[in-house]
Amino acid sequence: MVGKYADHLPLYRQAQIYARQGVNLDRSTLADWVGKAAFLLRPIHERLFERLKASGKLFADETTAPVLDRGRTKTGQLFAYARDDRPWGGIADLASPISMRPTARPNSHCGTFRASSESCKSTATPDTGRCPSAMP
Repeated sequence: MVGKYADHLPLYRQAQIYARQGVNLDRSTLADWVGKAAFLLRPIHERLFERLKASGKLFADETTAPVLDRGRTKTGQLFAYARDDRPWGGIADLASPISMRPTARPNSHCGTFRASSESCKSTATPDTGRCPSAMP
């Protein structure tokens, strides 16, 4: 997990490193371990989101990323959220979870969400021309 997420080493490169040290680990085994770790960490991730949604101020950013979908690549969205009340004298913990969903919009995670008009340009609905994630 540290190699993949902190050191940014893809699993195939980690498998090669292990092989040079005489440990034969298939990339699929490493991927299974990552999946199991994600499953075990999910309650912590969900609790962090619950606490963030209760915040008075929540900062967010969205970017696109390629997502494999049965032999082809489509564009998914990656949402990063942050809470930092220190500039306002707040005492809440600093937090910054990330969520990757192939087709989700920010409001499916957080309920009511205020967005800049720039971010609404790409998510405006064709029938209304309004951003579904922005508050009126």
